[in-house]
Amino acid sequence: MRILNLLFVLATVAVSCQSKKADSSSEVKEAVVVNAVEVVLNVEGMTCEGCENTVEVGLTKLEGVASVEADHTTGLTKIQVDTAMVSKTKLAETVKKFGYAVK
Repeated sequence: MRILNLLFVLATVAVSCQSKKADSSSEVKEAVVVNAVEVVLNVEGMTCEGCENTVEVGLTKLEGVASVEADHTTGLTKIQVDTAMVSKTKLAETVKKFGYAVK
């Protein structure tokens, strides 16, 4: 019985992470950024695809951000951004608001 309960909890967590990614993807906006450069942040604390999605959607909402690709396995978040519109400091502050650390 304990094994079944454990499997249920693990399945619930896995579905939760996957559903966060699916539910939040509709919030991503189309951005037109003329002078985009790639900024890479080392983000600590991401543990799943749901975490990646939180970072991606949150940063994409900032004006001047064209695209975001977060990877919880490496901790790297690659951001295509117009640095004249948003600074690396602002990007890091935004990630920290979601509960992650930026190195």
